[in-house]
Amino acid sequence: MKGVGAAGFYIDGIGDFIAKLDAIAGNIDGAMEDAVQAGGEILTEEIVKAVKQAADRGYSTGTLAESIRSDGIKNVDNGKMTTIYPHGTDNRSKGYQTKTIGISRRGHAKTRQTRAGGAVRNYDKLYYLEHGTARQAAHPFMTKTINSARPKVMKAMEAEIDAAIASAGRRSGGGS
Repeated sequence: MKGVGAAGFYIDGIGDFIAKLDAIAGNIDGAMEDAVQAGGEILTEEIVKAVKQAADRGYSTGTLAESIRSDGIKNVDNGKMTTIYPHGTDNRSKGYQTKTIGISRRGHAKTRQTRAGGAVRNYDKLYYLEHGTARQAAHPFMTKTINSARPKVMKAMEAEIDAAIASAGRRSGGGS
């Protein structure tokens, strides 16, 4: 820096600095998408592992874990986001339910076992797994899984941002 007068200043190499800032700013949208994508993939893997472990009760069909995926990258305010959740329905339900088919002479309910069948939304299955039902104990795992995956997700996102910044530095014609 060279002093110029009493109130001004002059910086050598400002052109290079502005070129680097322009390169970084021009690539920031793509870098943010790449970072969210990388973090989303890691979080999806962790949630799928946790669902498989929580749902491993001997009767799981695996459709819940298979259905968990990202809904893609979306613009939100001044940033990017993705949502990871179970998609679709499970048409492979093989459960049974007890149906009341009448009343006996002594006033007892006559029951029969029938196939439960029918489609169940995978989103509902995840909710029932996490929070339980009247007949199924809760197996809370989502908060723990998200919190334990946070460092891996942040590291992957930071790596994508760092790679974009390094790439912008190379394109602008100089090192950092």
